[in-house]
Amino acid sequence: MPYIDRGSRQKIDEEIYALSEKINSLVRASDETSYLGLLNYTLTSIILQTIPRKKYWLIAGVTGVLQNIITEFYRRYVENYEEEKINQNGDLPW
Repeated sequence: MPYIDRGSRQKIDEEIYALSEKINSLVRASDETSYLGLLNYTLTSIILQTIPRKKYWLIAGVTGVLQNIITEFYRRYVENYEEEKINQNGDLPW
């Protein structure tokens, strides 16, 4: 998670919440997996629209940011879910 200053957060949070609401409103009840395509499209579009130019260092930096997002999402969100499920269903017999 990028721990940016509160002033910077406030400048973009309202737009993030609005975009999140829009994405959630487009998810089809009959196909919750449509969320995945919407999220992929949205994040890819944001990245492509904010990269000022094609330069190796910038592409490498964005790739690193995406990897950090994966790692932090797993650490902060998925690990808690996994622990909850282990407690609920039992662990694997190692």
